[in-house]
Amino acid sequence: MDTSVKKTMSILKYFKSRQLVFNQVERIYFLQVLGEMIQQGFSINQSLQFMKILLAKRVVIIDQILQKLSSGQSFDQTIIAYGYSSRIAAQLFFAQKQGRFTQALFEIVDHLKTIHDYQKKLIKTLIYPCFLMVFLTCLLFAMRHWMLPHILSFINEDILNTHVFARYLLILFTFLPQISIALLSICLIFYLIIDFYLMQMPVLKRFQLLAKTPLIDQAIKKYASYRLADELSYFYAGGFSMQETLDLLIMYPIDPFLSELANYLHQQFLAGRDLRDSLNHIGIFTQTLSLVIYQGELTSQTGQKCKLYAEKIFEEVVEDLNKKLSFIQPILFIVIAVIVMAMYLVLMLPMLTMEI
Repeated sequence: MDTSVKKTMSILKYFKSRQLVFNQVERIYFLQVLGEMIQQGFSINQSLQFMKILLAKRVVIIDQILQKLSSGQSFDQTIIAYGYSSRIAAQLFFAQKQGRFTQALFEIVDHLKTIHDYQKKLIKTLIYPCFLMVFLTCLLFAMRHWMLPHILSFINEDILNTHVFARYLLILFTFLPQISIALLSICLIFYLIIDFYLMQMPVLKRFQLLAKTPLIDQAIKKYASYRLADELSYFYAGGFSMQETLDLLIMYPIDPFLSELANYLHQQFLAGRDLRDSLNHIGIFTQTLSLVIYQGELTSQTGQKCKLYAEKIFEEVVEDLNKKLSFIQPILFIVIAVIVMAMYLVLMLPMLTMEI
């Protein structure tokens, strides 16, 4: 009895903790309203007090945020506990240092909206094929359990020995549960091993490894280049030099990627290597990024050129995702067609192997 009570309490605590986190739509709305109110002259505390009316279901969260702010915690660190990533916290923290906190709020909102739109598009693309896959999988297991024994009773073993394709098809359906469980287990174990291995590595080492991995190498380099170019554009726009930017990122290691990169570049500068060579040497950025920064330094327009390049590479990543999404549905339908064909062949085996 005590054990069941403890389990029930733990389940209730889990759902309660899940309720104390903004969902995706609320995270966007929260920052958007906050940015609009600050833009109109309200303080963060005043904005949060008003949002208790707009987000009545999240009054507990907003009260907790207000309490943490009154105790001296910064806003960027406070929101991590309520569904926001450490990267967003880092963006807000450095935006305060750069004097563009309100602008950063709107930029984060736009970014979150873009991600949300692509997630909806992905779900819309995959939901119908996935539903068919689940339905056909259940049908396959039902056939294997109820129909396969009857089908085998109509087929002579001597005939199976002469029909290799039929024999292997029946073996596949006979051991379908074992094969499915084995494949899922192998995929899961493989994923967990890779995930554990990558998580043990420093962030830069992880990026270097992924940047050498076929199929995803260009995507990783574009993502890393976008992150660096985007951040540099804001620091330069705020009047920071490269050295001041690195010092700030090292002093406040909120974003692991940026802080490790800043440490690396700082060490490279001490060794007498310039920024362009340092970026090319690490191997996680596109060749174009170093050229953009070099051209920007020559014309004292590094911030503007980094911003333009970040926007360009983000558009390229989005376009690349669109292309890959367009291939997912046809591939799934091909798999479904193969499964349907296999089911049809199994049902027709008694007729196909019948001796005249």
